[in-house]
Amino acid sequence: MIRNSFSFMVGAALLAVAVCFSVSCDEEPPGNDSNQCVIEAFTPVIGSEGTYGGSQTDAGTAIKATRDGGFVVAGYTWELSANMNLGPTNYWVMKFDRNRSLVWSKVYGLAGREYPYGVYETADNGFIVVGHKRLQEGDHLDYYGTYHDFWILRLDPEGNLLWEKTYGGRGYEIAYAVQQTQAGGYLVAGVTTSYGISSIDTGLLIGLTKKNLWVMNLDPNGDILWEYVHGGLEEDGAYGVQETREGHILVAGYESSVNGNGDYNCLVVKLTGSGEKIWEKSYGGPYPDTAYAIREAADGAYILAGDTWSYGNGNTDSLIIKTDPDGNELWSTTFGGEKFERVHALREMPDGAMVAAGYTSSYGAGGNDGLVLKLSASGNILWHKVLGWEGYDMLFAVDLDLKNAILLTGATSSRGAGQLDLWLIALDQNGDAP
Repeated sequence: MIRNSFSFMVGAALLAVAVCFSVSCDEEPPGNDSNQCVIEAFTPVIGSEGTYGGSQTDAGTAIKATRDGGFVVAGYTWELSANMNLGPTNYWVMKFDRNRSLVWSKVYGLAGREYPYGVYETADNGFIVVGHKRLQEGDHLDYYGTYHDFWILRLDPEGNLLWEKTYGGRGYEIAYAVQQTQAGGYLVAGVTTSYGISSIDTGLLIGLTKKNLWVMNLDPNGDILWEYVHGGLEEDGAYGVQETREGHILVAGYESSVNGNGDYNCLVVKLTGSGEKIWEKSYGGPYPDTAYAIREAADGAYILAGDTWSYGNGNTDSLIIKTDPDGNELWSTTFGGEKFERVHALREMPDGAMVAAGYTSSYGAGGNDGLVLKLSASGNILWHKVLGWEGYDMLFAVDLDLKNAILLTGATSSRGAGQLDLWLIALDQNGDAP
């Protein structure tokens, strides 16, 4: 199998040279099975203010409502690493029922560090979890071969492991997003330095190694159906992926290879269901701007969520952009104060409004506080909520349950049993506790 394409645009001065190295998967086949995963139940300390964890560092990075009325949360924990003879950070997955009571909680780990960033309920009511691993070699973390790789777990409804696979080459790979496709496979999006025009191999020949956007379509067994690599001679990557109702694929992230305006611009690439590029568009101004999530709206338009240094009031502001199906911008909205704001995740609500989640340092009681925005379909901010206490409190993911309650997860240092605890919140559509 040859990697799909090194997609880049010649226009910026640094992209005048087209380096056309094909990378064969036979060199280091992605998708190799590994039998090293250790699984153990974990009973967290549950606090009265939505905290879950132990005495060390825990965080929630992804949340997904489930068809039984409950939801699943993925994050990481340091709590069981010593007991399990594992590295300091491991995947942590919790399943909750429709009453928001904990059903099961399990930790999945290897000998290095593992961080999950995406979770999705599969058609059989199981789960797929994506992120990255970094293996331990003797007394040190390996900085070659498996420096970082995509690490994907497929679980049954009770959290038992069906399969786990590693994808990557000699460089640095992180998977940030996952979705099951209408055909039953899995879309996974993230970054790679192993493949692409500025990869660890081709990049060393010209004195640089940069990240490239990497999207994979896997079959139900985790075997690669196709891959798409996108990038130039600077940093490019993906944070979000979404299959549209018509079977196309939207990938959101950032690019700095071809924009002439600034360090980073928000990037959207639209692909066919077979991984061929339809179009790519960048959005932003003279300073760094990044998209962390993308959704298809009920009206067929696309909505991006991220942050901007180019527009707004402060250092970075939350940024929401709506485009038509061809990627033409319809409107954009920023929210923020004098310091820093960012939104990591976005969901459309039944009335066509949108809810976004992230964090702020301009408002609230602490160094960072959780931020929730509700916007109308035309981009007007209907309300915002600042959630937190005196420490560092952040939200990283949002979804809606079957009753349209807003589900949020992140991390807090202000409350809980440890240095940092996983934080779980539910709000009604007015932003109040239900």
